[in-house]
Amino acid sequence: MSTSVIVHEAINEEYEYIQYNKQLRLIRSVKDDMYQMQSILTACFAPENKTPNEWFELNSTHELLSEFEHAELKKMYQDRQNLPTHLKGIYVHKFLVSSIAMWASPRYACYIFVNSARSEGLHFVKMWASPLP
Repeated sequence: MSTSVIVHEAINEEYEYIQYNKQLRLIRSVKDDMYQMQSILTACFAPENKTPNEWFELNSTHELLSEFEHAELKKMYQDRQNLPTHLKGIYVHKFLVSSIAMWASPRYACYIFVNSARSEGLHFVKMWASPLP
């Protein structure tokens, strides 16, 4: 089993780059642990036609955000336009990062599914077969 080193690089006091591997480098807000959506799309090599606004227009996104509201997680995203150009944009809660990345890149989605199944084994299958709370 290999372990990855996560590298944090400060941009300023409030924002940082987080490098998970050669490809996955995201912009993170240190104060509230939210991630810049455009950095997720860029890291996943999303085609130009996949934009943050398009993700928010999907029915599945509306359903997902609705479920988080039921879980008392209200602040799932925030549009931050009053920042320097390279930092501005929509920031999302860490729980949404994988969902956005899987929408942006089928290759990334496949990677997540395969690695989750390998690392969790039968537990992974049982988890998905279990009824939701």
